[in-house]
Amino acid sequence: MKTLIIILMLFSAHLQSQTMEERMQRVEDSLNIVWTVEPIDTALPKPVYEGIVMQSSNSDQFIFNPAYTNGGIWDLYCVKAGRVYLAQSPNGLNAWTYTLTNASAGSILNNAGKNYLSYQQWYSGLAYSRFAISLDKISFQDVSSLRYPTGEDRNVIWTGSKYISLGRPEIPPAKRTIMYQESQDFRSWTLPVTVLIPDAQDGPSKQFYHLSVIQTDRGYFGLLNIYRTGNRGQDTEQEPPYTSEEHTTQLQLVWSADAKNWIRLNDRKTFIERKSGIEQMFGWWSQLGEYVYVYTCESARKHTTWANTYDKAGKYYFSSRYKILLTDLYKYH
Repeated sequence: MKTLIIILMLFSAHLQSQTMEERMQRVEDSLNIVWTVEPIDTALPKPVYEGIVMQSSNSDQFIFNPAYTNGGIWDLYCVKAGRVYLAQSPNGLNAWTYTLTNASAGSILNNAGKNYLSYQQWYSGLAYSRFAISLDKISFQDVSSLRYPTGEDRNVIWTGSKYISLGRPEIPPAKRTIMYQESQDFRSWTLPVTVLIPDAQDGPSKQFYHLSVIQTDRGYFGLLNIYRTGNRGQDTEQEPPYTSEEHTTQLQLVWSADAKNWIRLNDRKTFIERKSGIEQMFGWWSQLGEYVYVYTCESARKHTTWANTYDKAGKYYFSSRYKILLTDLYKYH
């Protein structure tokens, strides 16, 4: 009996000398437990593809503007057979009705019951800005123009206190960049200031073609359309043959607190991947409710003068729609 008591005392003392981790390990070993660690998914949410929303079998037909809604109807502007149409839909996906306008393809925004258009007009090889207003979304009347060249592919938004325009200067032979202007009345504008320019990390073949901007409660998010030149720096005049990435475009994310000082997001990764066979993807987006919607302009042809002249058949521009929750977009910054 004394021997049993001594053994129990020694066993108890041994247990007390062990750490909690050692005791747990003994229990796990006795039960033959094998623990597995589930990896944490750190991938950022990607926009959801909703399908092709507009295309033609015999010409370019694509959306070139953010979406607006009015009384449950989605309003967008598109190029159809070389003309600009107001495209309306009950869901922004299909069942389109088209109304011919006198607008030029530019940037059209809706504010306080009026539609405001900023577009470029060419003189002596340079692009100048013109501004027009419509009361019915269809007939636009010019209200002002700028007497100095400002470039192409602008995106104009209303911030609640002023209009801002982010466009691409057209002052050859400089690389394509993004510039900023602002206005209180949509007629008189500040001089353009460069706010986004390719850097050493982009390399010599990347240029900035267009920036579509939305204003959110957490600052401005931009869809940066990036153009990739030829391998030896050839611009759009290059003729074939082409390697796979020459004269393609892609979409990246940028962010700014003031629409002037921009930072690149997502390690400069492509925000929306081009589908197989697609060479060009441009994008415009809008925040509507809890979602941000992206309308693309895509094509299977290269972004060159030669392709636009001789390689259009079966490779016409068309538009798709993607969406992402605003709360998911916030995860990028």
